[in-house]
Amino acid sequence: MMNFTEEETSMIAGYKRSSRTATIANLKFNRQYVEIRELAEILDRCVRKLSVMSDAEYEGYAFEPADDIYRQVV
Repeated sequence: MMNFTEEETSMIAGYKRSSRTATIANLKFNRQYVEIRELAEILDRCVRKLSVMSDAEYEGYAFEPADDIYRQVV
């Protein structure tokens, strides 16, 4: 099973789609709009990690935003 950081899990939760390939496509599409270097690096790591995991692993992983990150946005 792939290990994701809290930041990566939260990032994927925000861009998650119904399938792993659709999520990767969404992350790649939106990459062009990310200007903050640290966020771009997290996004790039997410794409790399999702690209090497299986669809079954993706389906079994709970991608949810971290509580403290969510509270900052709300």
